[in-house]
This record gives sequence, structure tokens and C-alpha cells, in this order.
Amino acid sequence: MENKNYAALLRVIFGEKSMLVDDEAMNANPKLAEAVEDKMFELLEVLSPLQYISINDFLLEGKSREDFAQYIRDNADDIATQIQAKALRTMRHPKHSKAFREFMVYKDEKDMK
Repeated sequence: MENKNYAALLRVIFGEKSMLVDDEAMNANPKLAEAVEDKMFELLEVLSPLQYISINDFLLEGKSREDFAQYIRDNADDIATQIQAKALRTMRHPKHSKAFREFMVYKDEKDMK
């Protein structure tokens, strides 16, 4: 079991702010750790890399939202490239791109120099 704050994740998911919640007991429960780790692995296919990082590398590590915002600022160029590349990969899939195929126009050979 990693040293992560699984209780913080549950608090955020369920909007629970009560002082009566036993964070230490939840964080010490290996079954909760396993359940969260399994779910995060499962969600790798659904979440964008940035979404995954926001949970796994920031929230579960006890880092603040400001820490995550700073990470985004520091890596803005790489993040923008990754997001755009993923969107283009999605749009290139025939299921999506076929709606645009008829609009591709090529020059005549005689127009090429």
C-alpha cells in the first residue's frame, strides 16, 4: 500500500466535510487502497493524462490545487500539444472523419508547378 491520502479522495468524491470521518482508519485500510488503485488503473482508458495526474499525482499525494495549477503552468506547452494531438487522433478515426471526406479538394495536376 502506497502512502497516499485515499480518505481525501473519498471526501472530495462524496462532498464529505464532517470532522467525524476517520481519515486515519480509511488510509490504513489496505482494501480501500487496493480499490482506489484498481479503479484508477481502470480509468486510465477514460481519463485524459492530465485528469489522471490531477488525481493520482496531486490529490492522492496530498498536494494542493495550487500545486496542480502550477504544474499546468510549468508544462503548458507540452499539455497543449498532448490535448490537441489526442483530439486530432479522435477526429482522424473513420467514424468521425468520414463526415469531412467529401470536402477534401485537390489541385489539378495542371495547377501544380
